[in-house]
Amino acid sequence: MDYRKFNNTIIVRIDKGEEILGKVKEIALKEQIKLASVSALGAVKDFTVGVFKTDEKQYKSNDFQGDYEIVSLIGLINRWQGEISAAITLWETNTHFTRLILFVPGDARYKQNRRLCE
Repeated sequence: MDYRKFNNTIIVRIDKGEEILGKVKEIALKEQIKLASVSALGAVKDFTVGVFKTDEKQYKSNDFQGDYEIVSLIGLINRWQGEISAAITLWETNTHFTRLILFVPGDARYKQNRRLCE
């Protein structure tokens, strides 16, 4: 990973194989970010998607492997109970479909599955 800071804007390059959300959290902690918006483009090969089923009070996740292009990644970073939390929405596409994905790292319900690689 490499990043540069320009006033209140940070530009990041996340290298192949690095965890996107892990790197976002790393930068947020290092730069003491309390609130920020996030946007990105790129590609993924291995990622976990999930949703918290409120009626069941359980987190459901699925792992995917293959070639997926990120056509849009947007979200927010904030502090939740003193910890970094991020709500990130990712639209990805392969040759067949597009999927909406929500990640919320920092929230204890989601900590076990917040991997988004490459």
